[in-house]
Amino acid sequence: MRARSLWSLLFVGAAVPLAAQDPLFHRLTAGNGLPSNNVYTILQDPEGFIWFGTDAGAVRYDGIHLDLYNTANGLSDNEVFVLTADRRGRTWFLTSNGRPCYLDTNGLHSGRTDSSLALIDMRSGIRCMYEDAEGTVWFGGLKGDVTALSRDGAVRGITSAHPLSGRIGGHITVTGLADGEVCLFNNSVPTGMRFTKRMQAQAQLEQPVIVQSFPDGVLLATTQRRVLEWR
Repeated sequence: MRARSLWSLLFVGAAVPLAAQDPLFHRLTAGNGLPSNNVYTILQDPEGFIWFGTDAGAVRYDGIHLDLYNTANGLSDNEVFVLTADRRGRTWFLTSNGRPCYLDTNGLHSGRTDSSLALIDMRSGIRCMYEDAEGTVWFGGLKGDVTALSRDGAVRGITSAHPLSGRIGGHITVTGLADGEVCLFNNSVPTGMRFTKRMQAQAQLEQPVIVQSFPDGVLLATTQRRVLEWR
């Protein structure tokens, strides 16, 4: 028994320095593959690839290689604020010029290759994207702009006014309620009369970071300084 315990200790002791020589992380910077150190967003797509959105393009990382996507190979703009994936397997790039792009098995698509995308021009830039249960993709802009792209390619533009002030504008966040209904936030205030109007004036300018709905009808929005609850 003592011999078995001794061999166990020797095995563990030998494994420690080996593990220390093989770090479990890699540092990615502009010095070893990233186009820029300014990384706005990170996404893991359904295939397991890691994406980085920067101010100099988007990068797909497979653990070894870094593949760059920028205006030189079809991206509509090099400044990629948001990366997201839809249920059809497309990876979306939301850029600062308000013209979205996506990557599918046929390659990278923008307004030059997809006639529906050519109709989307959110000049203020795109803040977020949400796909509803019917497959419609919703884009929220930075100045009250909302665009819906249906599964059949139809494009519909909406302008959102703030529920409190009535002014056109505000940063738009699109999300879904527990019952499947699409909900728009104008800054940190949800639009629509189904919510009780316990709205505070100081909430007009706050921007939600995360929004989440629950089956009991509660809608929570986190901002940089507090959590807001809507019913």
